[in-house]
Amino acid sequence: MLTRNAQIRFAEPTGLMFHHFHGGIHPMVQGSIDASQFRTILSAVGVQNILSADTWMQKAIDDELHPNETCVTFDDALLCQYEVAKPVLDELGIKAFWFIYTSVFEGTVEKLELFRYFRSTAFGDVDDFYHAFFRMVEERLGTLYVKLREEFDPATYLPNSPFYTWSDRWFRFLRDHVLGQEYFPIIEDMIDASKFDREKAAQILWLRGEQVRDLADQGHVIGLHSHTHPTTMGKLPYDEQLKEYRSNADYIFRLTGKTARVVSHPCNSYNADTLELLARLGIELGFRADVGQVRTRGPLEYRREDHANLLRLIQEC
Repeated sequence: MLTRNAQIRFAEPTGLMFHHFHGGIHPMVQGSIDASQFRTILSAVGVQNILSADTWMQKAIDDELHPNETCVTFDDALLCQYEVAKPVLDELGIKAFWFIYTSVFEGTVEKLELFRYFRSTAFGDVDDFYHAFFRMVEERLGTLYVKLREEFDPATYLPNSPFYTWSDRWFRFLRDHVLGQEYFPIIEDMIDASKFDREKAAQILWLRGEQVRDLADQGHVIGLHSHTHPTTMGKLPYDEQLKEYRSNADYIFRLTGKTARVVSHPCNSYNADTLELLARLGIELGFRADVGQVRTRGPLEYRREDHANLLRLIQEC
């Protein structure tokens, strides 16, 4: 809820969810914000209402959180978060949750993020990318593409993310529910036809291991976000989900010397198996990626509000 003096209040304990930032060596990409906008959001929520991650976690475990109490969360182990957002948190004395996927610390170039960077920086704007991408998918799918497009209802797909345009939703639907593994060669073909430098992009996308250790040593809380960041975790067999999260947990322990106790669900995808295996791994607290209603919300399903929604509310006030 937003009042006239641009103060955001929540009806129940809610995390603030952040992904991409621009500033310094980090270019503006779709959905990114700068340090000033980050500070504006924190101010609108009220710094007095933002608990440091360790405090928020303990109060959640003890069932002592108040409705207006919130916390800062970052997903995806992005370097821009460390270089643009963390200095603001340092000024305010706030420690955050950092949910990281760990394949990138083995030298793997995680394609989901690399492809996102490509579509945000190698075209005039993201709509130019969508136009080229949709054309290529239609060429490959033929009449099936036309049929799916006619049947697609954007109002029912990702309804808790109002900041997504029709093209954003259609793209994510094709990527996550139609193309599967065929998504990757399509984007690779587009990259090959461009002047996009994969290695240069990879150098500025992700945190380094020493920075993760630094965050943990400074009192920030490092949590699970899977090892390779599947976009449809909840559709994977139990054993594959367990492998994802066990590898993730083991790598975080090697990086920080601390056992992960928290998780955020990649792309908001999980099922009953996910919750059960995370509990087996000792995870006590978890976050969704939206504020949608859950019939019976458990301790691994705390809601989060995306920064895009928060910024939109502030700008509309």
